[in-house]
Amino acid sequence: MIYTGYSAMSVDVQHGVATVTIDNPPLNLLDGQLIADLRRFAAQVRTDRTAQVIIFDSADPQFFIAHGDMHFLTGAAPMDAGDDLPPGTNVVQAINEEIRSLPQVTIGKIAGLVRGGGNDSSSAPNSPTPSWPSATA
Repeated sequence: MIYTGYSAMSVDVQHGVATVTIDNPPLNLLDGQLIADLRRFAAQVRTDRTAQVIIFDSADPQFFIAHGDMHFLTGAAPMDAGDDLPPGTNVVQAINEEIRSLPQVTIGKIAGLVRGGGNDSSSAPNSPTPSWPSATA
């Protein structure tokens, strides 16, 4: 399967391992674009039998996900979350649940700051793996 068209992350698949590199400068904000990219990826990879392991990492060694930018909910053009959210969740909780429930093994290769919305996102993979001493909450 080919994973293209993301603007806040990239996906590289080799030998059954999909590496999702978060690249949303300046702080790897968990904003509307990153959430949309992650939701689209989760929906696509869920049925990809060739991707057996998913590693989430960051293009910025100083930040995994620094915080959630709530402008996607409160701004002039709020993000449409759609009707497909898991029951009882908001869009931020939904993406974490969608990643947590993927059939593949998921690993968070965490380096740099993890704060706010990043704390939730860093706990969604099956195995959040901090890189000490650079990973801080």
